[in-house]
Formats: sequence, C-alpha cells, structure tokens
Amino acid sequence: MCRALSIKLQIRDICKKLSIYKIQLDTSQDDINPSTFSDLGILFSKLDIFSREVSVENANLIVSDSEIKELIPTIRWIRAIYEYNFEKKRSIETLSQNNTKIIIKRITAEFDGSSILATPFKNILKARTSHRESLLKCLVVGSGPLPITALMLQNTHNLEITCLDLSKDSCRLSENIFAKIENIRFVNHIVSDIFHWTDFSLYDVIFVNGMVRSSTFGLRERDKLRVLKHLEDNITHSCLIALRCGYALSQLFYPQIDPRMPNCPNYKIISPSKLGRTSLILHDL
Repeated sequence: MCRALSIKLQIRDICKKLSIYKIQLDTSQDDINPSTFSDLGILFSKLDIFSREVSVENANLIVSDSEIKELIPTIRWIRAIYEYNFEKKRSIETLSQNNTKIIIKRITAEFDGSSILATPFKNILKARTSHRESLLKCLVVGSGPLPITALMLQNTHNLEITCLDLSKDSCRLSENIFAKIENIRFVNHIVSDIFHWTDFSLYDVIFVNGMVRSSTFGLRERDKLRVLKHLEDNITHSCLIALRCGYALSQLFYPQIDPRMPNCPNYKIISPSKLGRTSLILHDL
C-alpha cells in the first residue's frame, strides 16, 4: 500500500510539472524549442516507465485520483504535441540515413507486445481475406509523420494502406519514409479531417490511432466516441473499425473508451500483451 501511494504521488507530481508547459505550447505546437523538448522527454519517460510497471487495477485507482483526473486532458494534449514533434524529429533523422529500412525495422521492434500484433486481431483480419483474391484496403486515421502503425499493419497483415492525417508535413514525411523502404506497395496519403469524410466505401478496415484529433475536438473519451459514431453513421457496407485506446496507465495519454451499448453488440476488446501499450476496440459492421 505504501509503494502504491508513493507511485501515485510521484505520478501526480510529474503531471503537475507537465501541465506548466501548456501555456508555452499554445504558441509553439509544431516546433518545440530544444530545451522544452528535452524537459518534456524526461518527464514523459518517467511516466512511460510507470506505465510499463503499474497493473491495470492500480492504474485505475491512480487515474481516479481527483488531482490527476483533472490534469488528464492537459497531459493528453501535451503528449500529443510532444509525440508529433518526437516522430517528426525521428522521421527526419531516419530519412537522412542510408539504411532507412534497417532503422525502421529497429523502430517497429520497439512496439513488441502491441495489440496490433495480437493473435485475435490477426485471426479477424485473416477471416476477412479467406474468400477474396485482392488485399484488404485499410484507412489509417491519424497516421503521423513516422508511420509505424501503417508499417506494422502492412508488414504483419499485408493490407493496402491509405494514410489520413490533418498535417501536410506528416503526410510528406510519411511518404518519404515509405519511398525509401524497398518492397513496400499499396500506400497512399491524404491530407484531411476524418469528419470531412462521409464515404468510406473503398475500405474494408478503418484503423483509428490513439491520438486522433480533429480541427473541432480534442482527446477526451467523448471525443473518441464521436469518431466511432461518425464512422458508424456513415458506413453502410461490411467494415471493421479498429480504435486504438488507452490501457492501464497509458490512459493518461490516450482516451480509454468502452463502446458497449445495447445497440452496439458487435464489438471486441483486444488487450496488449505488455503493459504500457494501447488496447484495440474492434467494431465489426
């Protein structure tokens, strides 16, 4: 009990320190100065370590702490900005090297234990391909400047990928990454807001990343549910929706939702095999 309390107090202290940067980041989201980037990296690294150690039960107790709970929207917003800048920096560094393919392989290896690699997800996708000759088409929403999710989906499940992102810079860097990797096919990039789309008929799978933001909403649970509802309202064909969500202590960074409703029975929750990863909520339409 004493250790659990100590961890909660440490996490609360880190969250308070992170929240101080909100005003500064309001004016410099796309280009954090090196000193701030370093400070944020140190603080988030500490939270990442806790996220890999704290059990689901203890994580739920920690995030229910009133002070921490109040800070979660701010922490998620700062984390989204930090991750964008981190991925942008890493993407540029990767593109400057001759062995891009090897570097990307190392980066994707860092995500072992991801729910994307889970056997239940593999089996669901495999079942969808059993009676067809062409590849499944997958829309990755919020693909980012370092397209690890898109690469993992393509390499593991052999999907035809379209990357959708609000940022032109993200799509440009992602395109360049794919261009430098041999034997990569069937990847398109589109700069757009998911809420500007109503026709999803081209896609068999729609994968929504953990930090998807719109021009009109943020990173709360209700915002993620809006994405789910928008897709449900506009998809009229057989389609698998996969939402990456917070799991255990990673809900400090990503919304954690449970879409179980009387009128929404066809869902499945896939947990990661390691703490510190995100879960997948699958809704089979």
